[in-house]
This record gives sequence, C-alpha cells and structure tokens, in this order.
Amino acid sequence: VVLSYFRDQAAKFETQRFGLTSRTVRVIPLTRDYAYLQDQLGRYAGLARLKSGQKPTPEDTAALQRAQQEFGRAVNYSDYQLTVNEALALCMKGFPGAGKTSDARRSVLYLGPAGGSTKPIYSDTALRALAKSSGIQLNVLTPTTRDAAGTLSGIAETTGGRFISYVAADPKGGNSGTQRDAMDAALRSHLDDIRAHPPGLTRSDGTILVEQVRDRPNTVLAVALALVIVFSISLAGVRR
Repeated sequence: VVLSYFRDQAAKFETQRFGLTSRTVRVIPLTRDYAYLQDQLGRYAGLARLKSGQKPTPEDTAALQRAQQEFGRAVNYSDYQLTVNEALALCMKGFPGAGKTSDARRSVLYLGPAGGSTKPIYSDTALRALAKSSGIQLNVLTPTTRDAAGTLSGIAETTGGRFISYVAADPKGGNSGTQRDAMDAALRSHLDDIRAHPPGLTRSDGTILVEQVRDRPNTVLAVALALVIVFSISLAGVRR
C-alpha cells in the first residue's frame, strides 16, 4: 500500500525529492525523476502483491528472487544483528549534508516493526541527535504498540513527527477482502495525515517557517525532501 501510495503521489510532485531505503540498501537515492519513481515504485508494489499470491509461477519466483537482491539484500554478521536504529541512520544519511540544517524540509517515514533492539551501534541518543542536527522529521508507521516500541515513539514526537501504530493485514491472505480493503484505507489515511503535517523549517538566518506545504510548495520552499524507509517489506521473504 505504501509503495502504491507514493507511486500515485509522485505523479503530482513538482519540486519534491524522494528516495527509498530498505534495511541494508539505498534502493532509490533521492531524485526528482518522477517518471522513474513511478516506474520503480509501481514495480516494487506489484512484486509485493505477487509475493502474497498462493502459487507463484516459476517466472514469478525468479522475479521475486531478483527483487530480493535489489530490495532486501541480506547481510550476515558473526556477532551482530541489524537494528532499527542503524537502518534509520542509513536512511537519514541519504540526505545531502546530513548532520547540518538545510533550507529544505526533510522528513523520513519509517515503516516496519519497532522496539526489541539490543545494543545498537547507533544509540537512541545518537539517532535523536542526528535527526535534530539534520533538521529531519521522523514519522513512524508500525504494527508495534507504543508501549513495546521503546524510545522510537519519543524520537518521532520530538522531531515533530507522528508515531502511528496500526493493524497490519495478513500478508498470507488471512484477512477477508473487506477487511483488507478497510486496513488499506486506514493506512492511506495515516499517510495523508503525515503528509498534511510536514516538518517545520528553520532557515540559515534563524527564521522559523511553520506553514504547511502540500503538493505546491511556495517559492521560498522550492525543495521538499522525503525519504521513505521500509524495514519489514521483504519481497522474497527475507526476515531477520
């Protein structure tokens, strides 16, 4: 749903830049090539639907395996397991000049499970500092409850973002068509809410701009940056 949503939004973009990061790979670097965005996001959305099918053909299986290398490449460590914090840090560092404020709005949307991370290389304090120094608004869409999400909800809210816990549809088709439609509609509504509350902007002269920017930002805010990180969507079933 998220990939299809932003594929449709890309058709309306004018000055925004958009990128997509999986848990180990920068799948789509920040770009204004909207035709490319629509093509790639549509392709990945189609593969995600294909994965949920009951009996993929050999051709479908081959396509999913290729997508695994593009989107969900596994990285094995001898004494470490990748955490949400590291994935978010990778995502945030995809902005040019990360660690410094910008005259463009920056936001990250994280989709995936939250909490449960132990001994991250990027501590909660370091992640919060990176978001603050870069002027990044963090939004979180997760099936994890707020209580189980640890400090991720607090980091999101201190950046002016949203923390939204939602009920995920069964990827194996356990939900009825009506239930899945209702869940998809709710998820799109959450995305609309996030986009309706873009990050504030502090310009280099200290001026704070807080007016909302939708699909037609004014001339002062000619570039709106959005980076989406997808941690749990694994087109070929990669799980850690």
